[in-house]
Amino acid sequence: MMSSEYNVFICHRGDDTKKNIVSVLQGILHSKGITCFVDYKMDEGTAVKSAIEQAIENSLVHIVILSEDFKGSRWCLNEVLQIMNIRNGITTISKPRKIITIFYNVASSMDVLKPSVGTENQKEAWIKALEGLLNLKFHEYNSETAFEWEELQHIVSEVEEFLISQHILPHQNRHDEGDCTWRTDVYPDYESVFICHYKKDTQRNVVSVLRGILRSRGITCVVADYAKEGVQTKLDIDKA
Repeated sequence: MMSSEYNVFICHRGDDTKKNIVSVLQGILHSKGITCFVDYKMDEGTAVKSAIEQAIENSLVHIVILSEDFKGSRWCLNEVLQIMNIRNGITTISKPRKIITIFYNVASSMDVLKPSVGTENQKEAWIKALEGLLNLKFHEYNSETAFEWEELQHIVSEVEEFLISQHILPHQNRHDEGDCTWRTDVYPDYESVFICHYKKDTQRNVVSVLRGILRSRGITCVVADYAKEGVQTKLDIDKA
């Protein structure tokens, strides 16, 4: 049975990530029945600070997206500090948690994460928390080379596996590589959906996401020369 609390909290710098990686990641999680806190959906009049702190406290999975301007946000840095304090058992009763760190268009180095705001005491605490993140497993995400849907599916799979292990999600919620999202259609069904696009501009972002959403709902989707597919199929484009 699903928890009434949030399963996942996404810590992110809104200007860098809210309209791209965060929007897609939140959408995939939601489609799997995983409740996810993202601050753009807060009700008007909500006490923002306390709501965020409570969401972090309640969530079993914390996803931290480290982006170019992350180090300049007191909000983001304080969220990381709370997340790491929870992990280290400083601020709450210990229970199983998972932290997933994503370096989004930045190098996986502390050099790009040194806080550019705050007092010296604050910076010291934030740096210690950020260094703790670097000791954990992390993902590197480059929006110029990543196929957005496929890359984020790997992260969602980590979330699913952890929540299943904690009996938050039923075991059947986890799909294996036979799921329609991942299946290679060697002989596409030309009667479903054909996406006309200019590969260089759109294949790694909007086409990847649109194709992923359609296929996750069992809709066969034809994308000519989809580079991520691994199997090159000669299509009769006119027929498709």
